[in-house]
Amino acid sequence: MNLSENQAVDSLGRRRTVNQSSGLKRSVPLPDHWSSRSVRIALPESDWVALEMFARRYGADGSSGAVALGQAIHRLLETQRRSSEWSWDSSDWMEWERRKTLRLLRPVV
Repeated sequence: MNLSENQAVDSLGRRRTVNQSSGLKRSVPLPDHWSSRSVRIALPESDWVALEMFARRYGADGSSGAVALGQAIHRLLETQRRSSEWSWDSSDWMEWERRKTLRLLRPVV
């Protein structure tokens, strides 16, 4: 097989030009300071429906399903961070544990 100077063969034996990518991009562009991770999450079916509906709001701008879902979860976490009930400061975890214990014991006491 004769290949010109600007052609190469990929690992599957397909002819490619030097500047040609190997196909579809493996990941979509992410917002600044975001990273992608694969996670497995179990939720009641009704919560999945609610989460997917919430994520559709973010997918309307053409974001991929994964980015839209990430934006929805990010929004939920931001709301939780602003909540007075839960401190995200890792140095304050003992105070959070104390308040959680008091909340759990309140019905008993």
